[in-house]
Amino acid sequence: MHDLKENDAGKTVLVVCHSFTIRGILAGLFHIDITGIAAVNNVSFTEISLDEDRFFAPCLLSFNR
Repeated sequence: MHDLKENDAGKTVLVVCHSFTIRGILAGLFHIDITGIAAVNNVSFTEISLDEDRFFAPCLLSFNR
């Protein structure tokens, strides 16, 4: 995530990964326990925005869509 912020700020980036990785990213970004995040469906779409103007504050736009 740090590399994305430094190298790809202002760009749209697609990250493809397994469901546990998605849950780990969400837990890290939102400072919540991973066990509190629902299971991620296969072939689903989760979208997160990082707001550069707010010090890359995360915003969950869609989950498990």
